[in-house]
Amino acid sequence: MSELENIAIPTKVKLSVLWTCTVLCYLYCDYFELYVPGKLRDLLNGQVGPFGEVTQANLLGMGIMLIVPCLMVAASIFLRSDLCRWLNILIATAYTALMGLIAVTVTWYFYKIYAVAEIALTLAIVFTAWRWPRQSATTEYSVQARLSTPMRGEGAPSANRPPK
Repeated sequence: MSELENIAIPTKVKLSVLWTCTVLCYLYCDYFELYVPGKLRDLLNGQVGPFGEVTQANLLGMGIMLIVPCLMVAASIFLRSDLCRWLNILIATAYTALMGLIAVTVTWYFYKIYAVAEIALTLAIVFTAWRWPRQSATTEYSVQARLSTPMRGEGAPSANRPPK
């Protein structure tokens, strides 16, 4: 039997995918929280759980808490590797600690299972960023060689036409 193909996934892509999964867990957990008896009544009465009364400051704070992981999906791809690495380590560590605090204070089991999944994902982000592979001289040469090779349509011979 032949082996299945394994391709190397770039670290930036791994981090972006992990942040995407983390954000989806946050969203689904918040959605399922709406089914907790009394939650909708409290929201309609202007109460936001442990944050108290709905205010612009509360909503801004909660919004920022969700915007940061959303932005990390893109930042993990587009930032320079050194900055990306440290931002992922710092932000994922903070979110791991936050979810750890939430996990020990909630009583509903669905919330605990989401907290465990979110902690596992943010720890995977920290671990992946911490173990970011170093670029070797061979890799650097290989990348430079690929960048300096003309692409199809830029003077490179095409498989369908003879060279000039």
